[in-house]
Amino acid sequence: MKTYIISILVVDEPGVLSKLSGLFLRRGFNIDTIAVGSTEKKGFSRVMISLNCDEKTIYQLEKQLTKSIDVVGVSDLSENTISRELCLVKLDIKNQKERDEIINYVNLFKAKILEIGKKKIIIEITEEPNKIKNFIEVLSDYGLVKIARTGTIAIKNIDNDNNGENNGDKNIPR
Repeated sequence: MKTYIISILVVDEPGVLSKLSGLFLRRGFNIDTIAVGSTEKKGFSRVMISLNCDEKTIYQLEKQLTKSIDVVGVSDLSENTISRELCLVKLDIKNQKERDEIINYVNLFKAKILEIGKKKIIIEITEEPNKIKNFIEVLSDYGLVKIARTGTIAIKNIDNDNNGENNGDKNIPR
């Protein structure tokens, strides 16, 4: 099993995300993360989905997605890409020693403190999903109150971008 990041370029219309999630449900695919946003071209949205599966499953999924009328393009962004996820973490702080330790981890992981009070701290980290996982594991020894994560987003590296052909964008009307 491998984690795949699939970029799905869709027509920006109501109900498209519901249709996509229905396809995943009917086929028994389990989505790890999902993120949707507008693109550089008006009228289109990009859906980024990460999931753990084998190569045969991802091939089946890509075939199913391309059959959908709302899908303009599908591409696998699992390799040669820059991927990021945003995570907000709220922690209880028991004492000054714990506060100092948490601040040291924030600096070590290049995260940001958004708010800090006498008894709580809110931290933001934008990083690769595995680094966020490691950050949360380190902080789990402290008083984790809440974690909020976005879905993984990705884009091809500059050296691996063929004018959008690897991003499912070649079918966008210019």
